[in-house]
Amino acid sequence: MDFTWGEISESLGEAWDVVYDVTSEVVKESVQTTKESGKDTEQLRANEPVKGKRADGSPIVVQDSARNSNQAPQYINGVDNTVVIVGGVIVTLLVVMLSRGGK
Repeated sequence: MDFTWGEISESLGEAWDVVYDVTSEVVKESVQTTKESGKDTEQLRANEPVKGKRADGSPIVVQDSARNSNQAPQYINGVDNTVVIVGGVIVTLLVVMLSRGGK
């Protein structure tokens, strides 16, 4: 296993380009989804779980703590789990590729 610095840096450069492209696409999709999810207030009202109505006609809704208990916790605060998983897969592929000699 005789590697030259050029081969190693070329492999890492190519891998970095792939990682950067995939990560930037995932981040762009995440940001776009977040932007779009907050725009349609009618859709947000329709998705709001209503338990009933009070005597004055206002809706009784589920508390946030009950609603959030069904969601999976984030692995890293502020980072979508999808981004973390994609990054892990890419790192694993890089390790396997480099362990096989970059072929």
